[in-house]
Amino acid sequence: MKRFFRTAAAVILVISLTGCSWMDGSYVSVTPHQIGYLETDDDLFVVNNYSQLRNALTGLIDSGSEEALITLVNYPQTHVQSDVENAISYATEVYPIGAYAVDSITYEHGTNSGQEAVSVHISYRHSKTEIDQIHNVRGIDGATAAIGDALSDFSRSLVLQITNYEDTDFIQLIENYSAAHPDIVMECPQATAKIYPQQGLVRILELQLSYQTSRDSLHLMQEQVSPIFASAALYVSPEADDDVKLNQLYSFLMQRFSYTIQPSITPSYSLLVYGIGDSRAFADVYGAMCRQAGLEAITVSGTYCGESRFWNIVRCNDTYYHIDLLKSYSDGELKLYSDIEMQDYVWDYLSYPACGALLSFDPGAAPSELS
Repeated sequence: MKRFFRTAAAVILVISLTGCSWMDGSYVSVTPHQIGYLETDDDLFVVNNYSQLRNALTGLIDSGSEEALITLVNYPQTHVQSDVENAISYATEVYPIGAYAVDSITYEHGTNSGQEAVSVHISYRHSKTEIDQIHNVRGIDGATAAIGDALSDFSRSLVLQITNYEDTDFIQLIENYSAAHPDIVMECPQATAKIYPQQGLVRILELQLSYQTSRDSLHLMQEQVSPIFASAALYVSPEADDDVKLNQLYSFLMQRFSYTIQPSITPSYSLLVYGIGDSRAFADVYGAMCRQAGLEAITVSGTYCGESRFWNIVRCNDTYYHIDLLKSYSDGELKLYSDIEMQDYVWDYLSYPACGALLSFDPGAAPSELS
C-alpha cells in the first residue's frame, strides 16, 4: 500500500453531488460516481481491506492532512460504506490522537479513472503543530513526572499520550504535587483536564493550567525561594538524631520573621521572603524541608476548633508524631504530639499513621485504635 502524507492542497475534486446524504453529522456517503482528480502519487492511498483503510485514516490524522483520495482495489463493493463508516468511527472515537484532534471526517464514494475510490476530508479542532507537541509517557508515574516538569516551569498547557493508562484524578494530583514541592511550584494553578478517548489503555490527557501570577514573576520567585531551601538543608546536622533535625529546621524558620498569619496564592514565596503565610504554607514548607533533610514528613488536612487547618506528621526516632508549626510558633517552642494529645483537632484517622506509639502504619486500623 502506498502511504503518503502531503496535505492535499493540489487535489482538485470535481464531484457530482447527486445522491448525497449526511449521516450522524460526521460523514457523508454517496452512490458511486465519477471523481475528477488531478492525480499525483503523493496524494494517493491504495487499499484492499478494512485494516488498510483504517490505517490510512489514522495515518492522515497523524500527519495533520485534511484531504486525500483512497483508491479501493479488489475491495468488496457491499462492504465499502460500512467499512468506511466503521473506520471513521474508530479514527475519531477510539484512536487517541483522532479523538483528541479531529472535529469531523466527511467522505464521498465514487470512481476515479474507472477505479473505485473514496475522497476524504478531515476537519480538526487541534492543529498539526499541537499534534506534534503531544508528549508520550508510560503509566501514571510517567504522567506525574511530566506534570511536575510543567508545574515547575509554570506552563499553561500540557498534552500527554499515556500508555498503560489508569483512571486518575489529575486535578487532585496537581494539587498534591504542588503542595509536596513548594521549593519549585510557586503557585498551584487552576486546572482543567480532558481525556481522549474515554476508554482504552492508551489515552490522551489534555491539561489547561491557569495562573494568577505572570510566568516571568513566578520564575523570579522560584529563583529566590530555591536558595532558601538549600540553606535550610545546610542548617541541619547530617549525623544528628531526628529530634535534633526537627528542632533545627523549626529554628531556621522561626528566626527568619515575626510572621503575619494570612493566606497567599504564592505560599512558599510569601512565607519565606515576606513572612506571610497560613497553616498550609507552614506545613508544606516545613514538610518539604524535613524530606530534604532525610526525615519522613507528610502534610495533614483537617480542622482545629472547627476551622480548616494543616499540620505535619513526622517520623522521629521510629515513632510518628503530629507537629502543628503554627501552634508551635504561637507557643514559642516546637512540640510533638501523640494522637490522644491532639485535642480539638479532627482529621481522617484512617489515612495517616498512628502517632505516639512504636507502631507501623496500618491503613486498615479502626478509628478508635488511632485516637
